[in-house]
Amino acid sequence: MAVFLISGFFSVAVEAQNIVNSTFVGPPFSAYSEPGNWLPALVPNNSAETSYNVMVSAPDGVEVDINATISNLAVGGGDGQAIGLNGRNLTVTGTTEILTPELQPVIYLGGYGRSAILDAGTLANFDAASRTLRGGSFTLSGGEPVDATVVELRFMGAEIVNNAGSLELQGVSPRITDRNGLDALRNFANNMPAGAFKLLRRPFVTSGDFTQKGLLELAESTFLVTGSLTNYDPVSHTLRDGTFDLFKSVLRFRGADIVHNAASLTVDQPGSVQDEFGRDGLRNFRDNLESGVFILPAVGMFTAPGSFSNAGRIETIEPGISGFGNVPREDGFRVPAGGAFTQTAGATINNGKLVAGRIEIQGGIAQGHGNVEGNVVVGSGTIYSDFAVSIQGSLTLSADARLRLVAQRPYRGNFQPSNSGPNILAGRLEIEVPPGVAGFPD
Repeated sequence: MAVFLISGFFSVAVEAQNIVNSTFVGPPFSAYSEPGNWLPALVPNNSAETSYNVMVSAPDGVEVDINATISNLAVGGGDGQAIGLNGRNLTVTGTTEILTPELQPVIYLGGYGRSAILDAGTLANFDAASRTLRGGSFTLSGGEPVDATVVELRFMGAEIVNNAGSLELQGVSPRITDRNGLDALRNFANNMPAGAFKLLRRPFVTSGDFTQKGLLELAESTFLVTGSLTNYDPVSHTLRDGTFDLFKSVLRFRGADIVHNAASLTVDQPGSVQDEFGRDGLRNFRDNLESGVFILPAVGMFTAPGSFSNAGRIETIEPGISGFGNVPREDGFRVPAGGAFTQTAGATINNGKLVAGRIEIQGGIAQGHGNVEGNVVVGSGTIYSDFAVSIQGSLTLSADARLRLVAQRPYRGNFQPSNSGPNILAGRLEIEVPPGVAGFPD
């Protein structure tokens, strides 16, 4: 017991508070409320006599199954979930710190009919001066089937302008706020190269210009940039930097008319990218640059406006089944009649369908087991056997071309294209042997 003298008039007895440093040691995703999951074996929950500093690590995360208040929270590890709050509240009166921000251990909040609130106190990985979130991964889910519960991450002074962490909002109810209830994303303007921003069944509107150099992943969502997308150059019509994954979603920004792509762009339906008037932002797309990636999931056919050139990566995904009677869909990449698909470098990975009257592989590689409809000419590029035998048209291999077979067993017999047109075969035959294939030395 400590005794303090105040102003010399009277004395007051103050009981010293016990501070416990608690580490989660239980099996992955086991209960917060179980004393045996903690070292020491006490459930962290502040009282008048005891305060707790808590350490948890991913991937051996804890499921918070009671409402609790602690003094400080440290989150370590990575590649998995560190904390899960499903319809429970956790309040940190001091500081929350992500100890391994580059590994992005996941903090998950889910509603499922009840509120789930993490009051993180002061978030050490948020720099208030630059308004930058650095590291960590936060997933907030409104739950199914009713998205009406309070799911909220709050911390002191929250106003994220620059994001270098991972933020995922599922449904319309989840929110990130400061302690006054103000939206922490009200001025969000920069998804940095290390940042990820993911939306599921949720609209989002920026307050002005937006820079997207990290990962923007939209699923059944809309993302409206009220100003300019700064890594799109409207003069050269070039999209640069960042990864855009759009699944049944719309990205809309001013002047969207992408002719040249130097970003990574995944779209699964026409109109996934739009200008401010709702016009297709890919209506004139005809040039995939060296750093460009264009991926077409198996949900429809993309048709270029005319001849198309590729120096980066074009990928079509294996088609699925749609409608009644298990009718195969038409999924892939099409160049209209009279146009050509020309690859000067990079790769074309076709597991869906590639359609063009003339397909020229002047450099890089072409592979995949999807249908190829057109006449193929290979200059100094490399064509894999699965691509070659899928051609419905003619195949011409120049003296500088390479035809590559991937061995699955000792190769016997001769390569025999099954395409429908005449074949002119020259160049070099290569056999690629994956490690461990029987019959070949490693």
